[in-house]
Amino acid sequence: NCSPQVAAGTIILGSVGGGQASNLFALLAGGSVSLSVVCTLSTTILGVVATPFVVGLLLGKSIPMNGMAVLIS
Repeated sequence: NCSPQVAAGTIILGSVGGGQASNLFALLAGGSVSLSVVCTLSTTILGVVATPFVVGLLLGKSIPMNGMAVLIS
């Protein structure tokens, strides 16, 4: 049992991509850094659409965001 605020925060954190550090780990481990960068880029772009969809689906509410501003930042 947790508060609605904690549940919402957990869902939002779980819905946001976190693969940016994988580029460093790929470099340190001798992996394919270029593949890691392509995967990070694709998940970041997909996250602009997927994050509001998943959060809206799980919470039943939408979170307005400016996708173009996210991509530019």
